[in-house]
Parts: sequence; C-alpha cells; structure tokens
Amino acid sequence: VQNNAAFTNVFTGGSLNTTTYAYENGSTFISAPNIGFDVKGSGETLSIVMLSGQATLFSSTTVSATRLDQYALGSKANWNSAATPVSALSGKYTVNYSGTNICYDNRGGIWYCQYRQSPSATQPALIYISPSGEQKFIDITSARGGGGIRFSPDFSQIAIASSESTFSIYNISYASDDTPTLDEVVRITHGMGKNINDIAWDLANNIYAVSNSGEILKAFSIPRTNNTFATEAASQYGFTIESSGTDLSDGETAEDGYQLIQEWEQTEGHLKAGTNSRWATAFEGKIYINDHANSKLYYWTESGLTDTGIISAGGTGITSDDAGNIVVSTSIYGGGNTAMKLLPAGASKFQDLTLTLPNGVSAGQMQYMGKAIGNIMSADGGALYLFPMNAASVAKIIIKNGVQTSSIAIPVDAYTADDAQNVAIPLTYDINSNIVAVRDRNLKHFYINNGTNFVACSDNGISTTAGGTIFTIAGNLYAVEPIGSSYCDGFQIVDVKNNKIVATHDAEFTTAATSPNPNCIIAEKTDEYIVRLYQYVPGQLATMYTFIADEETVGVESIDDPDECSVIAGKGIINIIGNTELIEVYNAGGILISSNETEIHCQAGIYIVKTDNKVTKVIVK
Repeated sequence: VQNNAAFTNVFTGGSLNTTTYAYENGSTFISAPNIGFDVKGSGETLSIVMLSGQATLFSSTTVSATRLDQYALGSKANWNSAATPVSALSGKYTVNYSGTNICYDNRGGIWYCQYRQSPSATQPALIYISPSGEQKFIDITSARGGGGIRFSPDFSQIAIASSESTFSIYNISYASDDTPTLDEVVRITHGMGKNINDIAWDLANNIYAVSNSGEILKAFSIPRTNNTFATEAASQYGFTIESSGTDLSDGETAEDGYQLIQEWEQTEGHLKAGTNSRWATAFEGKIYINDHANSKLYYWTESGLTDTGIISAGGTGITSDDAGNIVVSTSIYGGGNTAMKLLPAGASKFQDLTLTLPNGVSAGQMQYMGKAIGNIMSADGGALYLFPMNAASVAKIIIKNGVQTSSIAIPVDAYTADDAQNVAIPLTYDINSNIVAVRDRNLKHFYINNGTNFVACSDNGISTTAGGTIFTIAGNLYAVEPIGSSYCDGFQIVDVKNNKIVATHDAEFTTAATSPNPNCIIAEKTDEYIVRLYQYVPGQLATMYTFIADEETVGVESIDDPDECSVIAGKGIINIIGNTELIEVYNAGGILISSNETEIHCQAGIYIVKTDNKVTKVIVK
C-alpha cells in the first residue's frame, strides 16, 4: 500500500438500486451504504467485513434493512460478485447508523458496538460473533456512549465506548467454546461530549478517539503497569478538524472557543402547557416532568417519550440531585413547600419527604425548583434550594438518608420574591456552601451571591420568561438567559465576568403555547470544560445540548477541588470571587506579586493563586 497513492473503488460492476441504494449484479447483492467496517490479513488472506444499511439515504433506521457481509478480497483489485453474509448480525439489532461500529479480533471473530443509553435484547450495545458465525456474547445492561471499539496492536486489550463521556479498556480472554470475558482495567473520561464514534491504537499503545459531539480528535497515553508512558512521535503531517464558520446547527451559534451543539430534540408527546407540567429536571440524558393533572412521572430521551407509570404528586415543582434522586412538590401553593415526595434513584415508588422551612422563609406559592446537589439518599447528604413567593431568603434544606437534618435561610438583600416563578440555583457542588444565584422573571436578571451580598448580572436583552440557569466550568461562571419572544425557547449563554454573549440558540417558536410559560434549562457538568444543557418549554419542545468551552479560551486549570471561592482569569486580569481570608498570587517564577487583592491586573502569562483551601493555576491572556 502506498500511503499517498490515489484511492480506487473496490466494489465495481452492477447497478444502483435507487430504493435501497445498494449495488446489485442482477439479483445478487454486492454492497450498500456503509455503517462500519474492518479489515484483516494481507495479500491472499486480505478480508473485509462491512456492516451496511439499505434504508433510503439512511433516512430510516430500519433494523431489517441492515446486514453484515464478509468479502474475501485476497489480491483482487475489485469485487463485483456476491458477498458472504453473517446471519447473526444481519436484519436485526442496528438502529443507530451514526453510532455503530465493528472490528475483527485476531481469531476471525467479529465485535459489534452500538450507541445505546438503555440497551435491550432487540437493541443491544455490545455483541461478539465467533469465527464460526455464532453469537457468543450480548450486552444489554451496559450503556455505550457511541460505537467506538478497537483492539490494541497485540489484541490483548480492547477499547470500547462506555457510559456517556467515557471509554473503557478491557483485558480480553476466550473460553474453549469461543465465549469471551471482558475485564475492565481502566475507564477514561475523554472530555469530548457524549459520544466516542471511533477509536484507534498506535504501536506504542496510545489511543486516538474521535467524537461527533464536537468534531474533536484526541490522543490518550495509557499508563503501563509500571507507571511509565510511551509518547507518540511527532508527525510531519499535523492536522486538525475545523469548521469554516460558527454556525453549529439550525439556530445555534457560538463565539470562537465555544461550541453549542444540539444533541437531540423532541417536539411531540407529553409536552403539556399551563399548570399540568410546567417544569422539568434532568439526569444522565433524561428530561423528567411531573404531570400535575394525573400525578405521574414522564421522561424523554433521544429515543422519545417514556411514561414511567410511577404515581408522583400534584405539584409542578420538580428537581433532582447529582445522584439522580428526584423530588416533586405536592402543590403549587403553600403546602407544596413542606410536603414533598421523593423518588430514590432506581426506585419505582415515591416516598414522603416532610420539610421544615428555616426561620425567615414562609411557605408560599412555588411553581419551580432549582437543581439540587449532592446525594440526598446518602449519609453525606445533599441540599434543596427553595425560593417561594414573598420570600426574602432562599431556604437551603439539608437532607441525609432521605430525611431533612437541618436548614438555613440565605438572605436575598437585592429583592423580595413577588412571583411564584422564582428559582434559586447553587453555584458549587458543595452542600456546605451558601453561594447561590436567584432569578425572578419580573426582574429579568440573575442575582449572584458573591459571599457578601447579591449583585445583578448585566441585562443583555433578557426576556421576562421564567427559567434559565447558571453554572461554573473551569472556574468561569456562565448564565443561560431566556431571550426573544416571551415564553418561548430562545436563550443565550453569557460569560458573567466579561458580560459577553458566547453562544445563542435562536427561538424555534415565536408564539407561546401558554402565557406565562417557563423556559426551563438544567445544567449538568460532565467535564471540567463541558456541560450538558437540558431544555424544556411546555407545549413546545424538550431537547438536550452540549456546551463546550475550549481549554485555552477559558484559561483555567484547577489543581484542587473547588470550594466557595472562584478564581477567574481574563485578558490582563485575575478576579477572585467569594469567601476567602487568604489571597496570594505568584508568577511563574514563584515571586509573590499580590496579596489579599480580589482584582489583580497583570501581564499575560501563567500564575499560581492561593486561597484558603485551594491552589489554582491560571493562564492570563
């Protein structure tokens, strides 16, 4: 093979079937649009296996339209005759054309991996077909975030896309009857969105992975058993994956250094407006609502709507914590603040959750709840944040093992909530922190607790629609603000420190399904530079986005776990936000350049910032 030689078409002859888009020689199938393929051998033993889809232009993921074939190419320059079908993987299983791949092992067997969040017997995530063509392994329990799968050069290990945002490396062995055993030895968070579409190894056992979530290619050096690494050699043919513009999909735009990618959208199903199901929460790819009218829990994924059949409660407020435990209010009126229902993660029945509000917070109308944090079913606990109508403080409720253990009132000095459509959102993942943001739709802005008082974010054309969210990635604070026609789906993402709009979703709808409708958005951090954004607008849509901030753009690398204090680097400046008694800033040479200042003007370069319980390295542009 000449590396720089021109490509030639292997599959020649026959004619195109314009219904299936397969090439056929009379009634003999030759080939069809490719989903995944692999090769083995060389010279006379060269063979290719190809998973094909015969649906018209891939517009229909029809299981019966897929097939797996092997071609014993040998030294042939072209192929125009019948292939050898592999019946164990033909006409079944494959429903995700863009997230499925196959590969040979060194025994003549075939591995198959398909992107499935909830695999099943008819839509599995992982399969092994033995050299004799028998199915010897099927995985219907492990979610696979993409179809990436590939063996190491010596075939002793296999890398496979695992749960969303990760891939795993397994040691592999086979029994005498060809049944394989996978032993996971390492799981890697790749930081490229939710998918791994393909994987490759080099001869030094470095791994290369590509994702369509952000059109990103990354290399990973895998530690050996003796804790040494092999570093890939530099290539004289360096390349990048680039886009010629900032348009990412219909209606989504982003500034350089940021990406906003719509992963999926649902506009049909149980999208009720009005008081029936006005709010949502989300966890690991699912958007949940509580239907106030029939007290039942529903959720969406990219595959569509699911009725859980679980009886819930009569309120519209709903939230979930970092472990997937769900809390639902029992009423949109006063009682709903204190009499709630709790669904532990993985459970099929809600249990009672009785709350006592702290002094300074009275029960009142409360249609929405901000994101909870921690694990409210664990001994370490989690926290709920409630901001009912007419309250002058946010109620932070600490819950451990499913029971309230304490509460505090966080005074909001900026305003008193005059509406039932308020939301309070924690700015850290630490249940001991009291740093929160609040938003009243009538006032438009987010107000952020900086450790001393609440300060309003700037107004960049925010609408009076309730909802939005605020989150931190890589030490930078971003607000997601409703924009455009009131009570519709438009939003913008704003870098709070610089008051800069970095990404926008232009509204798909210009007329509200019901007034006043919220624009419910939930943030779920998956990586230091990546966050999932789930959006629910009653009567219009449920959708999921991936928001990515380029590491060089945000310029922050945390060394220790974040606490209540945030360190933010910008162009010629470092800002320290939050509670800390100690602030020391050192340059790259270890020289102290600032002490106990919250705003430090400095030259471009690398700096080390020490606060009470944190050391942070920042890059100033």
